[in-house]
Amino acid sequence: MLVEDLLDESFAAAMEESRVVAATVAWEECMAGQVDGYPGSPASGEGSSPRAAVPHVECKDSSGHPDTVVDVERDFLKGAMAEHEEVLTERRDALRKQGEVSLEVLGW
Repeated sequence: MLVEDLLDESFAAAMEESRVVAATVAWEECMAGQVDGYPGSPASGEGSSPRAAVPHVECKDSSGHPDTVVDVERDFLKGAMAEHEEVLTERRDALRKQGEVSLEVLGW
């Protein structure tokens, strides 16, 4: 389905974008300084342990990783939505119609 495809594409594009790569490196360097041998990544739970939980969050905050990913992904999606506006609008309208029919059938 188009929406899921766009979300997958936006995430993949964000992970390869230079600002996200830099934020990931900053997060990894922060974690390496706080937790010996931490094998995870900012988006994973790999290697998570109680001793890594607080540094994980602190490093995500200090590296700006979450905000950077959101900003980059949002920018990608804005362009993708504009590019596919007609198809997305048709899909939205079809879903609204299905919802109306469902409400009618259910007597709501």
